[in-house]
Amino acid sequence: MIKIFRNIRKNLLTGDLPVRKVGKTIKYFKYAIGEIILVVIGILIAVQVNSWNTDNKDKKLEKRYITDLIQDLQADSVAIAEYRIISDEQVRTKIKLMDYYGDQSYPKDSLVYYFDTQWNAIYNFTPILTTLEEMKSTGNIGVISNIDLRRKILKTYNSYDVHIKNNEDIYKRLQEEFWKLILSEIPNIYPNEVNKILSYELDIETTLKNFEIENRLKINHAMGMNTAIINLQDINNKLITELQRYL
Repeated sequence: MIKIFRNIRKNLLTGDLPVRKVGKTIKYFKYAIGEIILVVIGILIAVQVNSWNTDNKDKKLEKRYITDLIQDLQADSVAIAEYRIISDEQVRTKIKLMDYYGDQSYPKDSLVYYFDTQWNAIYNFTPILTTLEEMKSTGNIGVISNIDLRRKILKTYNSYDVHIKNNEDIYKRLQEEFWKLILSEIPNIYPNEVNKILSYELDIETTLKNFEIENRLKINHAMGMNTAIINLQDINNKLITELQRYL
């Protein structure tokens, strides 16, 4: 093509190109340019169609991921709500015990119950990570086109991880230490076939006067755990609302 242009230019400059030949050459170039334009338009259309198909596919995948995430988070919400009930009760009964140490009197069976909730409460939050792990493993995390929403999703699951590694771990460690203390101080706390001791037969007042038990009760992280669970519940609910609104 470049050689043809050079020859035409040379002939035009030297006057050696016949008029008829010039006319044919111009027609040829018009046809060639037309062909090039059609090819370019075809390529652009193909690229546009492919881009549209890709966008349409990504939108469908995004919708599925968001729907699945909502289901996962709702399952987490149920688990968190159950922990919240236990935690709220543990805080309520701990306040009663602190009042007892401040000379407030309660019936013995109530004290046994208040005491029992302080060392028998267990939390083991296991979030549903199915959808998030799929998005990460397939490299499709970016299919969530809203950058702010994508960050909120990752931030929420990071909050889960922080809660488990920090709040739950601290709480479990303190509870385990408390269990060991209880079992060493009250070896027959658990009823069995040999010893039929019942909770109301426990000498609760003597137990609560034990300095180590009192100290463990005061630092069992019940209040901190409750605050953490409430915060986790709030984060979970906010993301569910955001996803439902976006969907």
